[in-house]
Amino acid sequence: MSFETERKRVEEGLVRGAEKLIVELAFLTLQTVVLASPVGDPNLWKSKPPPGYVGGRFRANWQVSLNAPNGTQLDTIDKSGSIAIGQGRGVIRGFDLGEKIIVQNNLPYAVPLNDGHSRQAPAGFVEKSFTVAINSFDGKRVDFR
Repeated sequence: MSFETERKRVEEGLVRGAEKLIVELAFLTLQTVVLASPVGDPNLWKSKPPPGYVGGRFRANWQVSLNAPNGTQLDTIDKSGSIAIGQGRGVIRGFDLGEKIIVQNNLPYAVPLNDGHSRQAPAGFVEKSFTVAINSFDGKRVDFR
């Protein structure tokens, strides 16, 4: 095997390994932040909920995009988070090295919830979710073949 052939093989393996690591970390981050997100429980509210209120819209609005944010707000209800996680996973799988993976929630109450305006989630739960995901990768090995 020539030097150039071996160099290309190693380079391709490194790119595949880096992509795999980023995809795994992005998915874990998405899953962690979705599951840490509060689902509205009117029994814990100080005021009465609007008529017909059903919790789960905040979880449903965790969205993933590549390279540029989107400003979409969804009307979907997803108490378990499985819809948001599944759709995000599909986007993340399309990632190529050099792209940006953006995890976002565009609802107007996303920032107040993260600032501690919910009894169901601590202030900073988004940042804490990212930290949990990153810490879970400490020392993780990736197959570069």
